[in-house]
Amino acid sequence: MAEKIGASGRLIGLDPLPERVAVATEKNRYPNVEFRVGCAELLKDIPDKSIDVAYLSSVFHWISQSRLLWGIGRVLKDGGRVGLTTNAKEWHVQPLLLS
Repeated sequence: MAEKIGASGRLIGLDPLPERVAVATEKNRYPNVEFRVGCAELLKDIPDKSIDVAYLSSVFHWISQSRLLWGIGRVLKDGGRVGLTTNAKEWHVQPLLLS
C-alpha cells in the first residue's frame, strides 16, 4: 500500500496485537508509514473526516461490521473510499472498492 500512496501520502496501519505492530514496524522501510496498536471498529485516535481511503485486509469478517462502518464513516473525508478483502469461506466476494 505504501508504494501506491507515494511519497506525499501517509499510511497508518492498525492492529490490536502489539506483537504484530512491532513486527510491522521493524520491517517498515517507508518514512510515511506508521503502525499503531488500535481497534479497527473504534478508530478512536483518528480525527473526524481526516482519511481519504480506509482499507481492510482480511479483517472484516472478524469484527463488528456495524461499529466498523460507523467508525469508517466518521473518519472518512467527503468523497473518501473504502476497500476491503476477506478470506472468510462463507463470503464469496472478490476484493471490493466502494466509492
